[in-house]
Amino acid sequence: MKTKVEMLTRLEEVSKQMGDIMSTLGEIPTDEQQMDINKLETESKALKASIEMATKAEEASNRLEEAKQLKVPRLAPDTTHDMEEHVTKLPASVRKWGKLKCFTDSAKYTSDVKAYRFGQYLRATLGSDKARNWCLMNGVEIRGAMLEDNNSKGGYLVPGEFSSDIIRLVEERGVFRRNARVVPMTQDKLDIPKYSAGSTAYFVGEAKAITASDLTYELVTLIAKKLGAIVPVSGELSDDAVVNVADLVAEDIAYKFADKEDECGFNGTGSGTYGGIVGLRQQLIEKVLAGDGTSAVPAGSGLVRYGTGHSYANIAIATLTQLIGKLPVYAERNAKWYMSKVVWSYCLDLLADAGGNTIPTLMQGGGPQLFGYPVQFVDVMPKASAVNQVCVLFGDLRLAATFGDRRSMAMAMSNSAYVGSTSMFETDQVAIRGIERFDIVTHDVGSTTATGPIVGIISHTA
Repeated sequence: MKTKVEMLTRLEEVSKQMGDIMSTLGEIPTDEQQMDINKLETESKALKASIEMATKAEEASNRLEEAKQLKVPRLAPDTTHDMEEHVTKLPASVRKWGKLKCFTDSAKYTSDVKAYRFGQYLRATLGSDKARNWCLMNGVEIRGAMLEDNNSKGGYLVPGEFSSDIIRLVEERGVFRRNARVVPMTQDKLDIPKYSAGSTAYFVGEAKAITASDLTYELVTLIAKKLGAIVPVSGELSDDAVVNVADLVAEDIAYKFADKEDECGFNGTGSGTYGGIVGLRQQLIEKVLAGDGTSAVPAGSGLVRYGTGHSYANIAIATLTQLIGKLPVYAERNAKWYMSKVVWSYCLDLLADAGGNTIPTLMQGGGPQLFGYPVQFVDVMPKASAVNQVCVLFGDLRLAATFGDRRSMAMAMSNSAYVGSTSMFETDQVAIRGIERFDIVTHDVGSTTATGPIVGIISHTA
């Protein structure tokens, strides 16, 4: 029987083989390619099932060993906490303020119980023997490369039951991830074929052969980049505040990830600040205006320059309608506006003044709209006007960009870390660290002579 390490190694080999095959696929896989894919998928599922069983066996053994080392007897009665296995409701001593934002109800637990379980996990990793005892009895994993009372050697790995809620919140908040084409990455580097040109139709003379032409594909290369966030939490985490603090911590990490993804996808310049990612706004400037934004806008491109000054008040109705006209028909179906709420307010005022409408009239249809197209508020897009600045995007983001999701979010915590110059140990705090891996490639924004599935408005040069 193979060991877990051997199974993990083989699973990595299978994933690589599948990735190699996927990178060479045409529009329709050959019979041989389909057979290879089916065979590898079957082996992958079997390996994952075996690895899961081996992991559960290891975890059961680890929990038993931890229980033996506890200072507080595992079965000691507790009059202040509900110590029954698989708690399904909050203990009477625990309070909750307001509606939880991160945790949601599931088939097994309500949102407040899930937050309470995460809070007890936090307390256990902060050194509470009572909380650790509770976690062991209620099936909350406590895993990490450190001794029982010393987490300075590493960080506790947050169980998957909590990570899934954080991932969900990232997806709900992030505008770019929600609207782009999302591709799961089974390995750190993945080449995705992208359709770039079709076949050509020719008139055929009598008894003449039809001229052949081929579909053309290009490769979009995704390379997973690591993103990390650290949130400090007080070591004095009281029992009656554990639910809301747990929700706040999970929400903060999720929001940091989502906002950074938006910054990279919309504002990325290719610098280290954005993990080398070039966003849509920068791509439009580089592809259409030679990089500096000061050149004249080519008539056939996907950019429209507004006004004689950079103030948002100089955006005219003609500017918006001209942009709509530039969008290709193939990108019409899923077209949306992308802008900050500040810019949107100028557009609303403009339409209200021109048509005698009221703001509530312009908001009809289930959400903010402009000329019948949905508006997506992007908090990281420009709020203050400036020269040579792309402030509005319009089109189908799914056709313009690909979001590579490595799906390897990990969380850990330590009381020996530093946040800035502050030591967590000295201030009786613990640093909770979240890590995710992803990549964004903005591959279709048109050129100086052609528009792409995303077009934009750019301010004046003065």
